Amino acid sequence: QQQQQQQQTEQDLLQSQQKEPNIQPAKPSSTSRPMRVPAWFLSRRQEMLIIGFALFLALQVVVPLRHFWYEGDSMWTEDGHRYAWHMMLRDKRGRIDGFAITEACVLNQTWEFNPKGYLTPDQLRHMAFSPHLMVQFAHHLSSIFRSRSMPCIEVRAIGSVASLNGRPFQAFVKSHVDLAARSVVGWEGSASIVHPIWHELKGGFF
Repeated sequence: QQQQQQQQTEQDLLQSQQKEPNIQPAKPSSTSRPMRVPAWFLSRRQEMLIIGFALFLALQVVVPLRHFWYEGDSMWTEDGHRYAWHMMLRDKRGRIDGFAITEACVLNQTWEFNPKGYLTPDQLRHMAFSPHLMVQFAHHLSSIFRSRSMPCIEVRAIGSVASLNGRPFQAFVKSHVDLAARSVVGWEGSASIVHPIWHELKGGFF
């Protein structure tokens, strides 16, 4: 009986092997073509170039128009005026007599500083109509006095006047504002430290 069972098992195995299909790997057809990359497909380098060019174009639009984010007329306050498209459409002049430097903690004294002997004529001319440059120079003066063990230094403009596009000269930077307490970066804008334009320009556009 054991031999019969063993023979029956071997026959079943042979029959099952005969029933299994003979699977062979398919041979590549002589008519098959290589896969082509679509024409619209971009390489990694091309994608980076397009992204970089798009960022460059966005920068060229945002930077000249950033003056709309600030309060007041950018031609007067100088906020966002640099690199703006209307940068060359104005004539602005200014004058400043000096700065009042106050030590408010220990000595409680005030000194007047004349920048004419410290700055070049071109530096003084540009600073006279730019609140941002006045703030930067005020920080410079404050750092000098702080290095002499004077911690509480306040810097204010004296006799600051300006003229825009032929208007009469008028008060420009407010004399009670501590310029050394303002941010050098100037994100808050200059509208709060300058007087508004009092005179209207007759026969002009700005």
